[in-house]
Amino acid sequence: MIIRKEDLVNGMFHYCKDGNHEKKKSNLSLNKILWVPLMVMILLGVISVFSFNHYQVKAQPQIVNGILDLRGWDLRRDGPIILDGEWSFYWNRLLSLDDLEGTNTLDSNGFYKVPSAWNSYQVDNQKLLGQGYATYHLKVRMGDQPQSLAIKIPTVSTAYTVMVDHRIIATGGVVATDAKHAIGEYKPQVVSFQPFGTEFDLIVQVSNYLYNRRGMWHPFELGTTEQLTILCENALVEEMILLGSALMMGLYHIGIYLQRRKNKSALYFGIGCLIEAARLLVIEEMFILNITLSVSLKFIIFVEYITYYGGMAVFLLFFYELYPDQYSKKVVKTLLSLSGCFILTVIFSPISFYTRIVGFYHLL
Repeated sequence: MIIRKEDLVNGMFHYCKDGNHEKKKSNLSLNKILWVPLMVMILLGVISVFSFNHYQVKAQPQIVNGILDLRGWDLRRDGPIILDGEWSFYWNRLLSLDDLEGTNTLDSNGFYKVPSAWNSYQVDNQKLLGQGYATYHLKVRMGDQPQSLAIKIPTVSTAYTVMVDHRIIATGGVVATDAKHAIGEYKPQVVSFQPFGTEFDLIVQVSNYLYNRRGMWHPFELGTTEQLTILCENALVEEMILLGSALMMGLYHIGIYLQRRKNKSALYFGIGCLIEAARLLVIEEMFILNITLSVSLKFIIFVEYITYYGGMAVFLLFFYELYPDQYSKKVVKTLLSLSGCFILTVIFSPISFYTRIVGFYHLL
């Protein structure tokens, strides 16, 4: 199911222009309708400028064969660094530094691109498809760096333990070698640590027995505590702005519908905005975790997928209401029925199943 960008722009313009031929009746101004998204774009632009304009533009060092050389990079002057590149990868092994120091690097399964779900990896010429566990390893060589560093840890699928040298500095859920003892949890965080010496080993143990995509699927970042805290706060502010805007536009357009019941496009657009607001709670910075820490991983994944399918279905109705002559009624009904089927899989099937079949929905 593909909604083209030009359709979205034209649909918004058409809706704002005549409100499905109700603009004159409701005396709505185009400027009043458009001021919220315009202000959102301005605010996000300002935040982005203040977040990045004080760092010099400089090519970041690359992680090659499991090693990151920062001797030519000053974290304080050049800014934090994204830890993407070729990490050492050990499939179905949970290793500590003691294990790695006694293991020849050739015993690893090789060097694999991070961030990436390990579904895309091949070990012994076989693609990793099943549930399991693994260890990622990165050696960081430093120059004149701050004594205190920090790592920004994103969501990891679906449990992790992060170690610097021999110390555990962060955990999310419980990493285990079997599903019975493993506990999945989304737990993005910034954690500070103090390395000893001019280099350190970063080790990430990951296990997953729940989700279809597994492993380190988002990049870690290395910097000072102040830098990464500001990055997280700015990202959270951006998400709050988007969330508030979606809520405001959703309620506003539903209010329009309550005044003009014939204007169903306002209803569909309003519901779509509210669905998007709910989705923003459980993606990216996981704003819902700032509201309550008791929410389960299963609930987060449920909301993520139910809002995806539901949002696509509602916006399909929105476009059909705007352009009934340009869309086949039979095709729309078929796509809505298929969306309903996918929604039912989210409600009644296990996570491992409905997260695996989402690729088929992308083909619609």
